[in-house]
Amino acid sequence: MTDQQPTMLDEAGLRALLILMADHLAADEPTEPMTEAARLHLAHQLTEGQDPQHSALLARTVLDAPHASRADYAQLLHAEAAGLDLVARYAAANARVREIGERIGRHYDENGKWRLAECEAEALFTRAREAGHSIAELTAASLAVGEATS
Repeated sequence: MTDQQPTMLDEAGLRALLILMADHLAADEPTEPMTEAARLHLAHQLTEGQDPQHSALLARTVLDAPHASRADYAQLLHAEAAGLDLVARYAAANARVREIGERIGRHYDENGKWRLAECEAEALFTRAREAGHSIAELTAASLAVGEATS
């Protein structure tokens, strides 16, 4: 058996890298202009130049806002990250809905915390469907999370 890097970076890993990059840009000289050199340097720094992480991060962070500050670009990266890993995020949100309902018991649907959790899960479900994920995929992920937490 050999230790090989995976050929693809999953959405959760890419999401984490985008958030790290955005947080670094927002914290370090946020009012300075965002440059291609800064993007390349930071991508290399965060991934140590290792693929598939490095290539995936470069592909998702193409600098198409030439006059943006580092803080502005960080906001764009946070928005990009928000669209990733929707299946896992939906499954976790759906598990929270079930957990709150089980904890509250009877009349759970009249509870504000349950309603808020339900709205969050529903919004993620809608976004995941719009992104092309199937109902079967979302259901399977939710069931897997449910089995892991019970």
